[in-house]
Amino acid sequence: MFNDELNISSAIHFFENTQSFEKPPFFLLASPSMNDPFFSKTLIFVYEFSLKGTQGIILNKKSYSKLDDLNPLVKEPIPIFRGGPVYSETLFLVHMKEDIPYSDELCEGIFMSEDIEGIDFNVLVKEKENFRMFTGICQWRPKQIEEEIRNKSWFVLNFDPSFIFSPLSQKEMWTEALGKLGEEYLILKNFTNKAYLN
Repeated sequence: MFNDELNISSAIHFFENTQSFEKPPFFLLASPSMNDPFFSKTLIFVYEFSLKGTQGIILNKKSYSKLDDLNPLVKEPIPIFRGGPVYSETLFLVHMKEDIPYSDELCEGIFMSEDIEGIDFNVLVKEKENFRMFTGICQWRPKQIEEEIRNKSWFVLNFDPSFIFSPLSQKEMWTEALGKLGEEYLILKNFTNKAYLN
């Protein structure tokens, strides 16, 4: 369908993203034409989409930090993911335990808490609970994300809870999500935006 010399902009505009983003939850998948290296090959879980704006959290951008490096009481190695550039100094816990205090339900069965005092992470690990630590979230002003979607910076992907705590690497998760849009989208996985290096 495409050859290696095809301009990436032309390739992206060939694809019409038909999945809905009228009501959260849904995912935003960075297209290869994304020109912000922070968001390159990211999958974002959008949990708020309203007239006030859009909020979400990057699922597949692991940092070099671990929770056990920051908290000596944590005995297990718990990776910290970079959830976004907003509130980047704040730790957020995304989990599935509705009995953890001060947690907000992002969607059915998925909760977030930024009050992690008193949480025994060693017990969560021992009980093999699904949870993930993030620093920061993503925010967009009203109508901003719609404009970015129209400009083909993002593909919209229907919500799939299996991605929330997936052990896949950043590139693996991005590629798998790309395939969820349709097998024909996988041809885009090797395109590079020359505004930055992958």
